[in-house]
Amino acid sequence: MKNYHQTLGFLEGALGQKIQPKGLILPGVPVYITQAFNTYQLGVGTPEQYELILLTPKRELAFEQIMNALRFVRKLRGGTIPVLVADDVNPKFRPLLVREKIPFLYKDKTIFIPEIGLKGDIGKMMKAKTNQGVSLKDAQFELKPLALKIIAGYLTDQVPEFFSQGTLFDEVKGKTDISRTKFSEVIRDLVRAELLVTKGQGPKKEYQFLPKQQLWNAVGKMPIGKLFRVIEVENMPIVKNDHVLAGETALSHFSNLGEPKKKTIAVTSEVFKTLKEDGRLQGSVFGHGMLIEVWKEDPKLFAIQNCLNPIEIYFSLKHEVDDRVQIALQEMLREYSIEMESK
Repeated sequence: MKNYHQTLGFLEGALGQKIQPKGLILPGVPVYITQAFNTYQLGVGTPEQYELILLTPKRELAFEQIMNALRFVRKLRGGTIPVLVADDVNPKFRPLLVREKIPFLYKDKTIFIPEIGLKGDIGKMMKAKTNQGVSLKDAQFELKPLALKIIAGYLTDQVPEFFSQGTLFDEVKGKTDISRTKFSEVIRDLVRAELLVTKGQGPKKEYQFLPKQQLWNAVGKMPIGKLFRVIEVENMPIVKNDHVLAGETALSHFSNLGEPKKKTIAVTSEVFKTLKEDGRLQGSVFGHGMLIEVWKEDPKLFAIQNCLNPIEIYFSLKHEVDDRVQIALQEMLREYSIEMESK
């Protein structure tokens, strides 16, 4: 990709969004990087949704040199995606870039940016976009469990409408184990899905959620990744401080629904693994047994009164055919000024 303007054209075709060049010089980058790479700042979307930084090597570099430069730029410009232009990079490095999930472009043919779901042949992506008449963003986007978790925090007044990425990360990190990279990817997803609006640039960038009912209506139309799996057990394991109530059991705490005979709790996969290893999922029957939901994200994060967050309760039960459950779900959501369906 030696032609800069041609590169922008291919990126716009693959992303399905307008690319805004922002500059060829990246402020704050040390001399050893500027001597080894040309850098290009690109804003994606109108208004801007996120930022890409292209790094084109000026000479042959060792793999570790490339990795160090990309890591530095990612750390320097939190919330941006550094992308290696790999035309003149040793071909043996490309499988390593994929393995390490390092974003790269290769000769106007291959694009690999896993943070935004782009992996494959650029030509085929552009052809599919033209034939189908939809953007790549709309075709590939799926709301991740952590993204739904953050939305749930906002809709239940535990995450502010306006926030900076660093402040919210520190708050979430203080409650559950999460990496900054994973958190940043989810924030980018929410911006890309147009559920968050950005204000400002760089370290001062702020994010704003859509109004609650508008956000709720938009989320209801999106595909959502698998949130949890359910295991039915005979006995009642003792799990102090590592579970929350879930399912209809939790719903009964937020509505007039009667508490079901079969109790439901939610745990992380780590807690469930410990329960199995300790033998606490075996033994005699107590009462009517129970259901254990093993959630991909920590169910205690943004939980309320030792119950799973009401928004996550809704998505776990939305397909339940029992009219009593549907009435209870609506009752629960109205406590947060949310109508189950847009009027």
